Amino acid sequence: MLRIEPPATTFVAPGQQALDFTAGFDGTPSVRAVAYRDPSEYEQYLRVDGAARAEAIYSLANGRQTALEFSPYALRSLTRGWRFNAVRGNAEVIENWGETRLFRDDGRTLRYALYEHRGDAGRRGCLAFSRAWDSVVDDPRHRPARTLFGYYCSAPGEGLTGAQAWAVLRGLVIRMGDVPRVYYGGSRERDPAALAYARGRAQDETGHPDFPLRQSRYYNVGDGDDSFN
Repeated sequence: MLRIEPPATTFVAPGQQALDFTAGFDGTPSVRAVAYRDPSEYEQYLRVDGAARAEAIYSLANGRQTALEFSPYALRSLTRGWRFNAVRGNAEVIENWGETRLFRDDGRTLRYALYEHRGDAGRRGCLAFSRAWDSVVDDPRHRPARTLFGYYCSAPGEGLTGAQAWAVLRGLVIRMGDVPRVYYGGSRERDPAALAYARGRAQDETGHPDFPLRQSRYYNVGDGDDSFN
């Protein structure tokens, strides 16, 4: 019988997270990240808590002949996947979803849309974003090797202008260089508290219930076919 190992997740040391987009946050927000590693993929979940709040997931295909199965065009669906933006009963918390636009800066392109979040704490102006890049040239479908998606919401009662959204996107940084490889059968750190933090709880409206997303796919080279993990 195939034994499914628990996800290899750990907390990231403070200040060592791959992602950062705290520019524009008031005060000193709380930042915590969780890393997931397997032999074909690295994922990092980041949450920023404060008056404003934000969450994001960065993924990297780092195995041989692997690419990520991800569509940056499904922006609204990606945004609804977060517990914070999920439907509550039959009530939508996402309102006034705006037109999807492109943000281009310093050689990178992100898709983004503005929306309003209607929660118990009041209305917030919000920003959803997604990105897929580093197309894998040997993959017959030219899927990406890196992906990113997330959201940013202002403090309750505050809106978000297009200029403010661009400032948030401009301040979004990925610092990570090469990710150390892990191998099948090798030892990997597993911290249940880290996995619980990344998946969150519905009552707290935090986390992504499907973390880790495990988007990596194996492909065959040269015959126009690909086979999935």
